Amino acid sequence: MRPLWTLLEYFANSPEMWATVALVALLGGLLVGQVPGLLRRSIWAFMGVLLGVLAFAGRYAFIEEVALGLAVMLGLAVPRRARIPAALLAILAAGLVPSFDDPGTYQHKEGVPIVDAVSVEVLARGFLIATDLDVVPDGRVFVAEHRTGKIDQLVERDGAWVREPFAVVPLPDLNSLDFWAVEAGLWGIQHHPTEPWLYAMAIDRFEAQEGLAARAVPRGFSRVVRIRTDGEPVLETILSDLPAAPVHNGGALAFGPDGMLYVTIGDCNGPPEAMEDPSDLRGTILRVRPDGSIPEGNPHGPVFAWNFRNPYGLTFVGEDLWLTENGAECCDRLLRWDGDHAEVYFDSGRSRPSPTGLVLVPPHAPYASTGDLLFGTWHTMTLHRARPEDPRIHQIVLPRNREVKGDDRRSEFGGGITGLSVAPDGVVWFSTLDSVGRITRLDPP
Repeated sequence: MRPLWTLLEYFANSPEMWATVALVALLGGLLVGQVPGLLRRSIWAFMGVLLGVLAFAGRYAFIEEVALGLAVMLGLAVPRRARIPAALLAILAAGLVPSFDDPGTYQHKEGVPIVDAVSVEVLARGFLIATDLDVVPDGRVFVAEHRTGKIDQLVERDGAWVREPFAVVPLPDLNSLDFWAVEAGLWGIQHHPTEPWLYAMAIDRFEAQEGLAARAVPRGFSRVVRIRTDGEPVLETILSDLPAAPVHNGGALAFGPDGMLYVTIGDCNGPPEAMEDPSDLRGTILRVRPDGSIPEGNPHGPVFAWNFRNPYGLTFVGEDLWLTENGAECCDRLLRWDGDHAEVYFDSGRSRPSPTGLVLVPPHAPYASTGDLLFGTWHTMTLHRARPEDPRIHQIVLPRNREVKGDDRRSEFGGGITGLSVAPDGVVWFSTLDSVGRITRLDPP
């Protein structure tokens, strides 16, 4: 019964949608069932073998294919004399299924003003999914690569930016896990404000699970490390055994005005009740000392804030914690933590821009506009501006500069924005899938 229960549990997240899809698959089986007997039996046998292979291939992602294949086979199994009544009943049932919302589209929210307020300068290319960057007081720019664990540094020499290797955060073997571990790797990086330490969050290891889950995906764990930046890049782990999963792992890091390190953890594709429980680390923001120990003042152990799906950007405005959150199949947001809940300043609704890095443009920045919150987006490859003191102001200040075709997520400056960082001189730097650059112009709203 366990496989059946897992299947029902999986589809319970969107019952209306899957009921309709299953009924359409059943109608497809009834239609194919009209072919001559020998051909129909051959199709039945082929699909039976195929679904058996998929069901026991050890891949959780095949659950949808198995379920829809079973609906087709059920249609094939209906006797000829009952096919027309069965088809009519399926059409009637499909019409009675309550309407469901579509999962949202990869576009920015309608009605958000688009203005030409930003110019950028690309300074380095050729990164393999640069997930984050940080500009440190000595002028170096550290860049993290998602799938390799590499952290490179950009150094300016004779007016040119030179890319050099700095350190590697060891990752488990991800090659055999490409099918499902799409967000497993190296995530955010952040330098200590005054000490020579660069902090990073990455996947640490995978462990097999028991029962049906053992055929599906192993359980993941992530860790936070820090690396010396004033000599040999010695690496030490300060937090370990943090929950991780194929997707929704968070990974944003920021130091607060209190000198503490703040770390985001996604919901790890878990149930909503896990996010609502501050004793469960999934869907939380941790607050720890720079050495990983737990300070006083947290409401629940290391947990400072909770009930998030996948916080990907993190910054402070004064003492207020702000973050970007990727919603489930909608409702990407810009939030401010208000002590026991998150106050929403922007909600994308049914669109899915997928917000990423978040920074505050400081007063000393060399721009016509300062005091702006800027955040990038992954899917729509844009840069958004918001004003903390005025929630009514929200603009897209850097639209993508060419259309996405198929799975190509590159733009002319390197794809969706993944990270943002403010240099000591106030200049905002950005990373994309394969490039790093900086903002040279930012006009006021």
